[in-house]
Amino acid sequence: MLKRFLLLFSLSVLPSCSQDLIYSETAPSWVNAVRSGDSSLRVVSGDKILFRANQKGSGSDKRENVCVAAIEKNVSYIKKAYPSLVQIPMTVELVFFDPKVNDCSTTISVSRQLMEKAEVLAKLKSQYDKEKKRLKAETEKIQNDLKKTNAEKVVLESKIKKLNELIAQNQSYAKQIKTLEDFVESVKNERKQIKQKIENYIYTGMNPEEVGKIMRGHNYQSGLAIDSVCSTDLNYYTRYMDYVLCGVKLPYNDDAEVGFVTEICNLRANSCYIKELEY
Repeated sequence: MLKRFLLLFSLSVLPSCSQDLIYSETAPSWVNAVRSGDSSLRVVSGDKILFRANQKGSGSDKRENVCVAAIEKNVSYIKKAYPSLVQIPMTVELVFFDPKVNDCSTTISVSRQLMEKAEVLAKLKSQYDKEKKRLKAETEKIQNDLKKTNAEKVVLESKIKKLNELIAQNQSYAKQIKTLEDFVESVKNERKQIKQKIENYIYTGMNPEEVGKIMRGHNYQSGLAIDSVCSTDLNYYTRYMDYVLCGVKLPYNDDAEVGFVTEICNLRANSCYIKELEY
């Protein structure tokens, strides 16, 4: 009955059975070693690596439950020995239940050559997973950078559009400013022309009557600041617009004087022109 149970049990878990299980009244030496917890818990035997475990049950635990716990404990030892492997091919070599002390000892083997290859593959898979994770992170970073670049591109395009609008407005303003500048320049030219006409009129076109009227109506006596414009030997002058007419008055008869304008000075240009007019 024990033989049948242990065989069926071993087929229901990851480990498989290597052979029929044999009942023995006497505990094998490896069982005592497992009970004592020495180094025989993991033994290399040819191409096999043997893992052993013992599980003690309480007085009320059934044999089946105790042996199930023993196999599960042994499987956990194997998984701890190969943490990088997801699936580990195992074989149940021996199962011993001692009804006297109500404990169960198990021996499960794995292929040493197969485990070495599996560990190499596991390392390669681990490296692959790390590289895959790294590439995924880099891909996500590139995608995020691309999204950021696209967002910056949209913002930049918007700024360029606004800048072009401002440039167009500035060009319009520049045209308006140029028109105003041309207008101001034309006004300046017109004023220059008017001023030139006035100068020409004052220098060449005024007759003695006009000069006399100006001199008699706008006389300034010597000693004012304006007299520094005229020559020192002139004692009579008047200001007309931006010009000073300089001259002298001389006795003509006992009751009369005659006046002469000899210079016309431009206050802005600080220059004088000779013009002799009698009035």
